[in-house]
Amino acid sequence: MSKKPKTGFTQDLWVVEYIDRMNRSDSFEGQAMPREEAEAKYAALTDNGTRKTAQDKKSMGYYQLRQKA
Repeated sequence: MSKKPKTGFTQDLWVVEYIDRMNRSDSFEGQAMPREEAEAKYAALTDNGTRKTAQDKKSMGYYQLRQKA
């Protein structure tokens, strides 16, 4: 019998990071927040995911949304 991964807990925290392409070791990690708040901040910073994302080749840096471990 397989176990389902445990996701979606209310205590899960997310961060919005700024990654600099010029200096791989340099990343800014913001404060941890609930998923809804983090998604709203990410959408505001990236204009709903249309600029400054990992796929934007013209940008020297980009924002990344990730779950805090």
